[in-house]
Amino acid sequence: MREIKFRAWDKVEKKMIQVYSLSWRYPSGFEINNSDAIMYDLMQYTGFKDKNGREIYEGDIVKTSCGDIGIIKFGIPKDMTINGGEYDVDYIGFYIDIIKGDWGTTDVESRVAPLIDDHYEIEVIGNVYENPELVA
Repeated sequence: MREIKFRAWDKVEKKMIQVYSLSWRYPSGFEINNSDAIMYDLMQYTGFKDKNGREIYEGDIVKTSCGDIGIIKFGIPKDMTINGGEYDVDYIGFYIDIIKGDWGTTDVESRVAPLIDDHYEIEVIGNVYENPELVA
């Protein structure tokens, strides 16, 4: 079973924190570590580690062994295409939104890659909060 855990970006202190507890407060939402959740951007652990054993979270910036750079996201990517359009894939889950490299074009179909693939390894090189220059 996949380990469920989170980290959060503290918007006030401008630092990443480990989330130890989430408390649901109906109807107003939830708290993170006994603090108002509105102060944080919550990111879920993907359940995977990079080639160096580092945990991969939403919002991480990764580099593939092909040289592409992308951001880890969760959701339904638009028109994920394999082999130049040979297969259209309906997919929901964690994926890499490629922003630089061979796939980093304006064509949405060539900008999305699965998080785990037999054709490449990935390495976490930063995250969108602490290293915005990597995606500029």
